[in-house]
Amino acid sequence: MVTYLQGEIGIRNKRHCIDIVKHLAELETPANDPEEADRRRRNKVTLCVEGNISAGKSSFLQKLLKTSVELRDIIEVVPEPVDKWQNIQDTNGGQPSNLLEAFYKNPERYAYTFQNYVFVTRLMQAKNSENCAAPLRLLERSVFSDRMVFVRAVHEAKWLSEMELSIYDSWFDPVVSQLQGLVPDGFIYLAAR
Repeated sequence: MVTYLQGEIGIRNKRHCIDIVKHLAELETPANDPEEADRRRRNKVTLCVEGNISAGKSSFLQKLLKTSVELRDIIEVVPEPVDKWQNIQDTNGGQPSNLLEAFYKNPERYAYTFQNYVFVTRLMQAKNSENCAAPLRLLERSVFSDRMVFVRAVHEAKWLSEMELSIYDSWFDPVVSQLQGLVPDGFIYLAAR
């Protein structure tokens, strides 16, 4: 596994690879009692894979699952919920809406709506994957890149008003502080070349 992490995944520091393997092996060993099981559940590792658009985040996550049987058993991959953004069910039973497309066509109108829905879908994904059996959970992007990169960008482009930014910020920190599943243990940043 250490060789795989160094060669295939590209982690340069051998000591880091050894620590990762040890930690995952400990989490994979059956717990002897309920307290131990609870401690392990709390000690699961959540990492967010971040990077520019088209940096290869989805490809990286797919490669992790496809190239190593050992990793498949210990990793829960949570992809970016783009499908949710493109297929919003109409409450009256009409045609589904594509909010991502609407945002691209009319960003001034849909920037706030889109960024709110992005947060909600990430929140739902994080909650749904919190109790997965795998000791390592990898999220494609996080609410932090949404806030610090995308919300900032639409605000700077004047697609998000000062009032809308204030509203977004008024609930962002309180919600994140109450829902610790949204706060990762660390980040993996993929630099585009």
